[in-house]
Amino acid sequence: MFAEIRRQAQFSGAFSTIAKTRWLLSKLSPSLGKRPITAASSLVSVMVFGVATAGTYAVAGRVDGPALLAMVAGGLIGVLAAKPLAPRLATRAALARRLFAIMVILTALYVGWRSLG
Repeated sequence: MFAEIRRQAQFSGAFSTIAKTRWLLSKLSPSLGKRPITAASSLVSVMVFGVATAGTYAVAGRVDGPALLAMVAGGLIGVLAAKPLAPRLATRAALARRLFAIMVILTALYVGWRSLG
């Protein structure tokens, strides 16, 4: 069972890595003195590797369809729920950072708790 969960996490991780990298590059490039074209070429390479990894898992039959659909549905629900909050949080950057930090800590505590049981 753990192996199947790990495979699903790796598959979904390939897609989430693309989104995270895109966001990080857009924020870090100016502070590192990189030109946008450099950030774009990095993004393209991450996308290619992520799609190749996800495709490899799909071709090998290592994708649990219902679990994948549940993750996609959860992501869409999260986006729809967060959309009305985004304009309010945009003007309160410190609050947004605190909420994100709390979410990360709660997630880490949950993962730790699950690993013990």
